[in-house]
Amino acid sequence: MSDEEGLHLFSRPAWNMAWWKAFGSGKRLRVYAGYEGDELIGVWPFCIRKGSLKDLRGTIAETLSGRSSDYGLPAVRSGQEETFVGAVADNILFEARGSVLDFPHLPLGHPATSALARALKAAGAQIHERRSICPRLEFKGDYASTERCWKKSLRTDLRRQKRRLEEAGRLGLHVPERKEEVLALLPLFFRMHSARWREKGFNMKFLDGNETGFYRALAEGLAEGFDNNRLHFSVLSCGSEVISMHFGFVSNGWLLWYTPAYNPAFERHSPGKVHIGMLVERGLSEGLKGIDFLQGDEPYKLQWSTGKVETVSYTCSSGPSMRLKWLASTRPWLVSKFGRLLMRQGPAPQAAV
Repeated sequence: MSDEEGLHLFSRPAWNMAWWKAFGSGKRLRVYAGYEGDELIGVWPFCIRKGSLKDLRGTIAETLSGRSSDYGLPAVRSGQEETFVGAVADNILFEARGSVLDFPHLPLGHPATSALARALKAAGAQIHERRSICPRLEFKGDYASTERCWKKSLRTDLRRQKRRLEEAGRLGLHVPERKEEVLALLPLFFRMHSARWREKGFNMKFLDGNETGFYRALAEGLAEGFDNNRLHFSVLSCGSEVISMHFGFVSNGWLLWYTPAYNPAFERHSPGKVHIGMLVERGLSEGLKGIDFLQGDEPYKLQWSTGKVETVSYTCSSGPSMRLKWLASTRPWLVSKFGRLLMRQGPAPQAAV
């Protein structure tokens, strides 16, 4: 599309291709493309999969990359949302009747989100709606002005921890620009992420070869992308020790805080906090708008944020459905009450690095 430059990274082909390469096995791909004459105005890919026992074995149709994407918008030209999104909703409700449909993480107020809500209601779909937020830190003119937006306790602790680390060794933030260097660092990133969560007694997602494959595919496709939509992988070192790493992105002027990892041996020095502080300094020097902490209202995100993007997820079906009730309300309630027990680790397979 001629105005592709404005698309969010999560709506771009490189993102969706990486996800499909890693997770597409055993699933069906359905891609909707809308045209005005010979001109492409919208693309919206979906994944059709058979649910597991925890999904009551039903068929689920969801936007491609699902909840791996923190914003689930289609790629659609501005001004064409009502026509394109409405047509897609009507068709997939018909074609996937009997299935549960999932449209996660749509920014509230976006024309595509509003168009989808109207189309689903007009079609008489059974809809379950869940709200969530993406906290954001919007940069001011310089670091001092940005820092004044934070509570005194954060400013004080950030300076204290940075000073303690500098006493142990020189602090350095490195952002590799070459794909080969990023790929060479990923095994350390996976081990560091797993070590942190292993110490807390939780399952480690990077023991899953599909997850590691997804991150490698993202590095392959986005490490040397356009400046406005690209991978942003950063490494914080103290002397010769790597103490924190972050696998994120830049999209439309925002640094996206996607997956952090830190060295558990340095936990008492808050390496993640120092890492974010140094990314603020670097982001200001590069002219970025701010840091988007993406989905989740964790306290550590809220302490940095000056605003938020509100999002909504629609889980729906063309008619009454027990699976819809289970997936949209009963199971999330069980996870909220007992999720920490479910996440506790059992015998772990060998990590795929």
